[in-house]
Amino acid sequence: MVATNTEKEVVVAAVPDWKDPLRESSSRNAFPVRTILVPLEAGGSQLALPVAQALARLLEATVHLLPLAERQRGARETLEQLGLSADQIRGAVLDEVSGDPADGIMDLARRVPAPLIVMASHTGRARFGASVGAITRAVLARRPGALLLVPPEHAEKPWRLRRVLMAHDGTPSAD
Repeated sequence: MVATNTEKEVVVAAVPDWKDPLRESSSRNAFPVRTILVPLEAGGSQLALPVAQALARLLEATVHLLPLAERQRGARETLEQLGLSADQIRGAVLDEVSGDPADGIMDLARRVPAPLIVMASHTGRARFGASVGAITRAVLARRPGALLLVPPEHAEKPWRLRRVLMAHDGTPSAD
């Protein structure tokens, strides 16, 4: 609200509270992702980890690893089961979830700031006619805000950002 007072006359003008996070960001990271969640299960989902780590460096985000297992284990046993070393997960947060994997993923996504879920589209071989696995399908059904699916057959190649597809709705903040 802006007001000016000139001899008995008061002019009041409504000024919109325009907050454009892409232009007003004080840090180098203007993309609104602060946390990258990586659901992991034995059988190939860990191939999404290099993509998540590369994005974390670009976006200055924190990686949260989320092992999906029937029962909770210690960190060392979890890493062994997933075929990961401590060096491969350096700097990441190791979270735990029990129960339904999709519910656990979405619960953690609600508890961390500005999440991006990076996960394998499927583990092992995709079934005929299925482009995503059961856990991925269940996560998609819960409508996550930001999700990046990594096909396991492409994850073995070194990952680098080559193209970005951005939706544009014509508003000034989309420019």
